[in-house]
Amino acid sequence: MALTQEGRELTDSHRRAQLLIKARALQDFKPAWSELDLDDLSSFDKVASEAQRIVRGRRDEASDRAMEYLTEFRRAEGLTGDPPDVRAEPVDDQRLKRGMRSSGYVGVLRSLKRGHGRERARQNGLVRASGALERYVHDGGRETLQKAVQADQQAVGWQRVTGSEPCAFCALLASRGAVYKEDTVDFEAHDHCDCESEVVYADDEAAVREENKRFERMYNDAVRKAEEAGELRRGTSNDLLNAFRREHERGAAAPS
Repeated sequence: MALTQEGRELTDSHRRAQLLIKARALQDFKPAWSELDLDDLSSFDKVASEAQRIVRGRRDEASDRAMEYLTEFRRAEGLTGDPPDVRAEPVDDQRLKRGMRSSGYVGVLRSLKRGHGRERARQNGLVRASGALERYVHDGGRETLQKAVQADQQAVGWQRVTGSEPCAFCALLASRGAVYKEDTVDFEAHDHCDCESEVVYADDEAAVREENKRFERMYNDAVRKAEEAGELRRGTSNDLLNAFRREHERGAAAPS
């Protein structure tokens, strides 16, 4: 976590602000989706075009908000000067169109093939399309912070900030604590992911968020149990994630 109370509050406020931007993007998108003609799925091209317009505007908003947060966060953490003025790159229109098609369009087709009614198919498609749309928007802020970490000589790295009930995949990534920028990879986010990142300016254990320390303990327990059971010797790529997922589910089921 941030070293200061003000920094922690700024991070939490920033995450809520990004969720609000995503929610606004979805509200912008719903009228276009309602115009989808299920008897002529070529009409999805119009829906995808509207999604492109929405993503452009809301993604820029997310990026701007990230820079505002980072400027305030640096000062709260006792640093002087402004952060590097960087921004996420725009999403390539063709990539966005393919992504929306592989989520919303395919979601409708699969639902219809399963024998679902038209309105259920429309709703299922919207759920899938909205996940992709929101990810493209939210990544505007996430990628801006990632670029800022790389460009800021005073930044040590970054850490993942999850919601109160993250999925096992996100909790596993958060268990890494502070990720040094020399080892930084792109922020891994799935559709409907609400995670954020927080820049770390001090190589100090106190900077690691408490929930991430809890996930680290959960990870260590998962590895120990999986090793004792011989489950990590099978050599499949998902062994570790599956082991952590079981531990994560046990933690979620445990009484608070």
